[in-house]
Amino acid sequence: MSEITDTVEKNIAEEYEELASYFGFDPTIVRVYMAIFFAEEPIGLKEVSQKTGYSTSTICTMMPKIEDMFDVRKFKKPGSKKNYYECQNNFQSIIEKKLGIMKKFIERVTQNLQECEKLLEESKDKKARIQLGKISKLKESYQRLNAILQRHEEFLGGGK
Repeated sequence: MSEITDTVEKNIAEEYEELASYFGFDPTIVRVYMAIFFAEEPIGLKEVSQKTGYSTSTICTMMPKIEDMFDVRKFKKPGSKKNYYECQNNFQSIIEKKLGIMKKFIERVTQNLQECEKLLEESKDKKARIQLGKISKLKESYQRLNAILQRHEEFLGGGK
């Protein structure tokens, strides 16, 4: 690698690490992702280890989370037992995946809130009335969030 490409990779990786830290993510995950992202061809764990300085066991432990968070695809080349990784460079697919996860979460939480509402409605207890009001507000928030996600999904073309 040239000095210029090293500098470019380092600058971009640092920006992503800062963003990851802001959202509470481990910057190590971003470093591993960046090694895969900047690889000129599909890359194995050993090569990722060499690029990042992390052990292959550390990287191996992180890979399921990286595959889930980013647009990384794991595969084996024909006749090989070795796992290779590559970025799909498709941020729309990342967003669509995250929207799907959020929608499922909202559905599950909303269902739980409705069940809790039913339980609380049967009670005459003052604390139950207070909780019922709070749950109602929380449910409204999740309904608004669901509407926002629906608009984003339609914008991305997934709401067909």
